[in-house]
Amino acid sequence: MGYLVRSEYYLLDPPIPRDVVASLQNLPTVDHPFNKAGGVKEGYLYRFGLEALKELANRFETNWPSWLLDYLRTIPSPSGAFDNQMLRQFVDEITRLRTAVLGEQRMRYRPLMLLAAIRTVVEGFDVAFEQGPLLEYYEQLAAAIGADSSRPEYPYYHLSGDGFWNVITDDGQRLVVRGTVSRRHVVGTRVQIAENRIECITNDQLRPYVLGAIRTHFESDEWSRLMDVWSELSKAVYPPWLSGATRIVVRPDLKAATMAFARALEESHLRYDLGFVRSFAASLAAKPFAILTGLSGSGKTQIALQFGNWLGHERVKLVAVRPDWTGSDALFGYEDALQETKDGRRAWYVPPALEFMLKAARDPEWPYLLILDEMNLAHVERYFADVLSGMESGAPCLPNVALEGNGVWRVVPEGPRELRFPPNLFIVGTVNVDETTYMFSPKVLDRANTLEFRVSTDDLADDLRRPVPCEPGPAELVKGFLAIATDPDWHVNNPHPQKEEISSRLRDLHRILSQFGFEFGHRVFRESLRFAAMLAAAGEPSVEAALDAIVMQKILPRLHGNRRRLEPVLEAVGYFAFSLEAPPSRAGETRFDPLNPPDGQGGPRLPRSFAKVQRMTANLRANQFASFAE
Repeated sequence: MGYLVRSEYYLLDPPIPRDVVASLQNLPTVDHPFNKAGGVKEGYLYRFGLEALKELANRFETNWPSWLLDYLRTIPSPSGAFDNQMLRQFVDEITRLRTAVLGEQRMRYRPLMLLAAIRTVVEGFDVAFEQGPLLEYYEQLAAAIGADSSRPEYPYYHLSGDGFWNVITDDGQRLVVRGTVSRRHVVGTRVQIAENRIECITNDQLRPYVLGAIRTHFESDEWSRLMDVWSELSKAVYPPWLSGATRIVVRPDLKAATMAFARALEESHLRYDLGFVRSFAASLAAKPFAILTGLSGSGKTQIALQFGNWLGHERVKLVAVRPDWTGSDALFGYEDALQETKDGRRAWYVPPALEFMLKAARDPEWPYLLILDEMNLAHVERYFADVLSGMESGAPCLPNVALEGNGVWRVVPEGPRELRFPPNLFIVGTVNVDETTYMFSPKVLDRANTLEFRVSTDDLADDLRRPVPCEPGPAELVKGFLAIATDPDWHVNNPHPQKEEISSRLRDLHRILSQFGFEFGHRVFRESLRFAAMLAAAGEPSVEAALDAIVMQKILPRLHGNRRRLEPVLEAVGYFAFSLEAPPSRAGETRFDPLNPPDGQGGPRLPRSFAKVQRMTANLRANQFASFAE
C-alpha cells in the first residue's frame, strides 16, 4: 500500500543551479534534498518549505508558472524589502556589473562612479559631468582605494551600456559614441536615471540594499576606506536573497584561459596548432563574431563546439542554417496568428536560435556560444542583418518574449518590447564553399574575424580518435574570458607591447590597398589593434604573428574579383607579406610575382598570409577569378 501523489512538471528556463538552491536562507534545517556542496541527496520526497520557495522565486528569474507566483504573493516574506521587485532587479544588475580589466586585475571604475552618482542623487544634485559634485566624489572614492581616476569619462559613459542610465546632451538627445569615448564627448552632458532606480536610491529603507550590492565588488578593507569618504556606506546591507550564494572569483587571464582550452581540446582527441588556438580565442575575445572557413571535415565545427562545451555544456547551441532562410524570422521568430491572444498580447513563434539568445540575455554573468552551421547556405545579409546591427549599435533588437505556464511564448507584459543584443553572446559561423552556397558581402566580413582551416599531409595521423565533448573550463577563467571580451576599452588599457609598430605597418598596408580601391576603414583598423592586444595577452607577443593573423583574417577575405582587377592587388599584398614593406613604386620596377618569390631572403615574413596569396594567385590565373574561399 502506498500514497498517490498528483504532480505537475514545469521546465524552468533558465534552470536554477543546484548550488543556488542549496544556499537559500529559508531552507528547513533538515529534511531537504540538498547538501552543503549543492549536490542532491538520495531519496524520493522532501519537505521544501513555502518560505524557501518564496525566496527562490524572488531571487532567480525564470519562467515560474503564473499560478505559483500568484500563490506566493500571499506568503509573508522574511524581509520587508524582499518583495520589492524594482529593488531586486536593481540589486541583481549591480552585482552582475561588468568591470574593466587592466594588467589581469579587475578594476572597479564603474562601481566607483555608481557610488559617486548615488551620493550625488541622495544629496539632491543633478548628475552631470563636470557640473556639480559628481567628479569630486568619484575622485575621492577612487583615491581611497588607490584607483586611477584620470579617465572619469570611461565609467561615466559606459554605465549606459550596463543599463543604469543614459547620457543626455544639451539638446536632450541620448549620447551615442562610436569607438573609444573621450572627455570631449561627455563634457556638458548629464545623466538620466530611470525613475524606479531613483526610488531605490532615495528611499531610506531600500538604499542600504543598493549599497550592499555595490559592496560585493570590494574587499572589506577597501570598503572601510570608502566609508571614511562617505559615512553613509556604513549602512550597507548585503541583500538577504543573495547572502550565502556561491561567489566565483573572476580571473581575467586570457593566456591561462587559452591554455586551459588547448588542453581540453587534446583531452577531447582533437589536435590543433597552439598558434591557431590562440588566434581563435583572441578573435572571439576581440569581436564576438567569427567565421570559420575551409575544407569540409577539417575541424571547423568541432573547435567551435568544444569551445562552447568549455564555456559550459548548457551554454552552447548548434543551429543548422537552411537554404529557405530569407529574412530575420529565421532567427528572431514572429507573431503566431494561429494562437489565441492573451491580455492583448499575441503568441510568438520562437525558433531555437531566439530561445538560446534570450537565455543568454537573461544570464549575463556567463558567456554563451551560438554556432550557425553552414552559414552561407542562405544569403547571410538577409537573415543576419538585424543581428549585425544589434551587435554593432547596441540598439534593442531581440523580441522580449517569455515562455508562459501553458507552454506559449508571449511578449513580457511589463518591460520593453525588445532587448539589446546580449554582449555575453558569441556567434561562430561555419562555411563551406560549393555551387549551393553564397558569397559574403564586405559588410559581413568587416564585422568578423575569418579563420581558414587547412589539413596538411602530416596532420593525417593514424591514431586519431573520434572526438568527445570536453569538460567545462574553470569557472573563474570562463568568467574572466567574458570580462575581457565585454570590456570595450580592454585593448586601450592593455595594448600590444609593440602597438606603434603594428599601427605603422597597418597604415602601410592601407596605403597599398588604397591604390586599388580595396582600402579598409576605421572599424578594421581599430579591431585589428584590439585583436593584436588579445593575441599578445593569449601568449603570442610577436609583431609578425599578429600582422600575419590580421592580414589573413581581416584583409584577404575582402579580396575577390577578376584577374584584371585582382592580380595587381595580390602582387602588392604578396610583396608586403613577403618583405613586410610596401612594394616599390618607381617606374620600370619589375612586378612582384607571388608564385616566384626571390630566393635567399629567409622566406616570407608573414608565412600564412603569403601562402594564401600564392593560392589565390594560382586560382586567379587558372580560372580568371579568385576569392578568399577556395
